[in-house]
Amino acid sequence: MMKAVELAVTAQPEDFAGKLGDAVSFTVEAVGDGLSYQWQYSEDGGETWANSGLPGNKTAALTTELTEARLVYAFRCVVTDERGNSLATDAVRMTIQEPAANGVVLLDGKWVYAVDGVQDTSFTGLSENENGWWYVRNGEVDFTYTGLVENEYGVWYVSGGSFSFDVSGVLPCGDRWIYVTDGSFASWFTGLAENENGWWYIHNGEVDFGFTGLVENENGWWYVSGGSISFSYTGLVENEYGWWYVVNSKIDFGFTGLVENENGWWYVSGGSISFSYTGLVENEYGYWYVVNSKIDFGYTGTVTNEYGVWNVVNGQVIFN
Repeated sequence: MMKAVELAVTAQPEDFAGKLGDAVSFTVEAVGDGLSYQWQYSEDGGETWANSGLPGNKTAALTTELTEARLVYAFRCVVTDERGNSLATDAVRMTIQEPAANGVVLLDGKWVYAVDGVQDTSFTGLSENENGWWYVRNGEVDFTYTGLVENEYGVWYVSGGSFSFDVSGVLPCGDRWIYVTDGSFASWFTGLAENENGWWYIHNGEVDFGFTGLVENENGWWYVSGGSISFSYTGLVENEYGWWYVVNSKIDFGFTGLVENENGWWYVSGGSISFSYTGLVENEYGYWYVVNSKIDFGYTGTVTNEYGVWNVVNGQVIFN
């Protein structure tokens, strides 16, 4: 006569995590004589149980599909031997598995770049999450970095580790200042641009602190010195087109009169020196004899204009 095998569950069913629509299989392993199986479900956290009608409900393997409705159920199997002894397995559940983290995510208290939930320390560059774009160095967001980062779409301005398309203007970048539009380094831009510190001359996207000269924008021609407009300079300035009279750092095309610089007094007409005018010119100090647009203080003699013949001494008309 063979000895009876005591009823025992040798392998408990396990919880299932997946996505909606996945096939689910709960299995049990048991030993004993003449075993039968009945899978049950509970809707109240295991307080009460009812027999399941799902496929395999009377076998060692219950099969079904992961649906939102079944997320509230607990399942177990009651195993019975031929002598009427019964054991219930542990209760198991279905859950929706969160997708593995990818991109910039918070892991172990740090913001890192992850691939399938694992930090990728080989990655350096820009990466996006729901909070924006970030500069990642060796797999971790570098919140200390301010500068330019290049990817396949362009060169971008990063400040404090983050990048935004809303950023535009003249901005610090290491030991230089650069011009940024919509978050992108504007290496194509040459001209004048403003920030909270003033107006600057930009050459190929970078403030040119070595530049002094005249620059045009939609508001006129401006005198730039050391890369910036001071708005305080008044005097004569030269460029490739000639000499110009600047008032508060802007060429005054409406000005006609005499202006002094270190080389003498000059006749300006319509904001510029023609170097071709010879004749008498008036200012608040009197009438002066101008030769090739410059007062000739060495001239003494007579000068004729449409009003008569005038006596000039040391370049100035004497009226007595």
